[in-house]
Amino acid sequence: MTQEHIPPQRSLISPKAPETREIIPFDRDGATGEVLGPDLVRALILYGQRYGLDPYAGELIYYRGLPYVTERGAVHNAVRSERYRGHAVSIVPPEERKAMGLQDGDIAYRCEVWVKDVAEPIVEFGEVTAAELEQTKTQVASAVARDRDFRETTPAQQERETLRRLQFLPLMKSPGKMARARAIRRAHLLAFPLKGENAPSV
Repeated sequence: MTQEHIPPQRSLISPKAPETREIIPFDRDGATGEVLGPDLVRALILYGQRYGLDPYAGELIYYRGLPYVTERGAVHNAVRSERYRGHAVSIVPPEERKAMGLQDGDIAYRCEVWVKDVAEPIVEFGEVTAAELEQTKTQVASAVARDRDFRETTPAQQERETLRRLQFLPLMKSPGKMARARAIRRAHLLAFPLKGENAPSV
């Protein structure tokens, strides 16, 4: 696909040079920051080998207790296909966000994936809502309260630990980047789904 296929306000991302993203440590749950045991870490590595994804490269993590293909993994999977022709990403303007049922303060991105011999791009969206951010704060606080190292501590100490963990979660550090990454991930997995039994879906 050549540059002129993409409207000028959208950037064409080379399939061989996906954007750099912070790599989430795969020994922690990407949603809550909870530390995973060595058995879960080994299981994730084996799971990645089944689909050609590398947790060490940030292509596969645990998210809410389940294996989760990241933006890096979805793009890596697509690049392996000779039919992949790149992708374009744009932020969803306010009027379209409203039509999607999103509220003020919510963030949304649109990703188009171009595939050889397919006339129109495969399109998906990624969102981060204010409600999700509040839910994440509650989940992390609950995880801290369950942690054996903090069960007997004071509420103030638990709150400090909750804030410490929240600052390491990509969702909380940069909601806009997370919405963008979700759009890219979903569009690539829709265009080039992983093959095999129990393969992760969009």
